[in-house]
Amino acid sequence: MSKPDYAPGEKIELRYPVVLVHGIARNDIQGRFQPWGRIPEVLRENGVEVYFGNTDAWGDILSNARILKETVDSILENTSHQRVKI
Repeated sequence: MSKPDYAPGEKIELRYPVVLVHGIARNDIQGRFQPWGRIPEVLRENGVEVYFGNTDAWGDILSNARILKETVDSILENTSHQRVKI
């Protein structure tokens, strides 16, 4: 297994924020069950700006595309970023 390019706790320099988007049958946050596990927390601890896609676990492609577009548009409007990483 290769070593990461950074040490734990070292800030990760990304030009754009990260938007985590789940696939089918998952929401970003479901009560006590956190489907992303520690991923958002660890990314944030390492200096990454993290957002959730807010898509509907059981929605269709078109409605989820609209939701994701609204989420990305909102992030861009409320930050100084011009792009996001999905």
